[in-house]
Amino acid sequence: MASSSKNLKSCKEHAEVIRAKLIKEDWHSDCNKALNMFLSVCSELGVPIASGKTVKPCTQLTFLGIEVNRVQQVSLLPQDKTRAGVKLLCEFQQQRKVQLKDMQSLIGMLNFICRVIPMGRPFSRRLWDDNTRIQMYTDSAGGMGRGFGLYLSGRWAAGKWPVDWHRNGYTNDITLLEFFPIWLVVMIWGDHLRNSKVIFHSDNKAVVTILNKLSSSSPRVMVLVRSFTLQCLKLNLWIKGMYIPVKTNIITDCLSRSKFQQFHKLAPQADLEATRIPVSIWQHLKQKLSVC
Repeated sequence: MASSSKNLKSCKEHAEVIRAKLIKEDWHSDCNKALNMFLSVCSELGVPIASGKTVKPCTQLTFLGIEVNRVQQVSLLPQDKTRAGVKLLCEFQQQRKVQLKDMQSLIGMLNFICRVIPMGRPFSRRLWDDNTRIQMYTDSAGGMGRGFGLYLSGRWAAGKWPVDWHRNGYTNDITLLEFFPIWLVVMIWGDHLRNSKVIFHSDNKAVVTILNKLSSSSPRVMVLVRSFTLQCLKLNLWIKGMYIPVKTNIITDCLSRSKFQQFHKLAPQADLEATRIPVSIWQHLKQKLSVC
């Protein structure tokens, strides 16, 4: 411990990282000696210790929420946690539909229980797999001859901006252009995404912020945001925006610039044909955007 004084500041800054410390020795005296040494070092470094949670040497204790019995060589789930787990499972069995946050809470509890009953992992894993996040990538490019692209595990769609979007100045609003393919995703692939968690990757930080807050100061963008939000509610989607650097968003960048040969080289597993975008999509937006 000769270097402990030199690193005192660093230790204090990271003191809160130490949540629990389990000391294991073969003999009671050795365990007591190790515990006293640990407490002494913590005192010297200024690491606070909760005396009420400090347990003297024994053969059975509760550590990180799990009962450990060294004599019997077993780990047990405390009775209060067992009762809480059974109660939660019974409540879920009586419901046809639950909120995502409640499902995540159940998965967290089952994962904790599996620390004691590892054989339960294959069964709780099924709940986790059912709630895995879908990774969605989009991109847009302004200017004549350019457009947008969206990509989802082999599915893709792309298109150029309509003439009236150039005439009305919509293509000068890059935020509107970048949010459009995000909105389009839930409109054309909604049935595939239903009851899922979707991560939208965009190389536009402003759009990522709008997506996470579901709010924008732009009336035009809010036309898409409101429609997008309603569709997500209908589909029971959990959505989140995540920023991706431009240089790594190359697949949808190719789509937004109509570089389809390069796109298929980068994504050989992609469908040969793009998802068709209904004409009604543009008609719907034309009417909504005209009032802004």
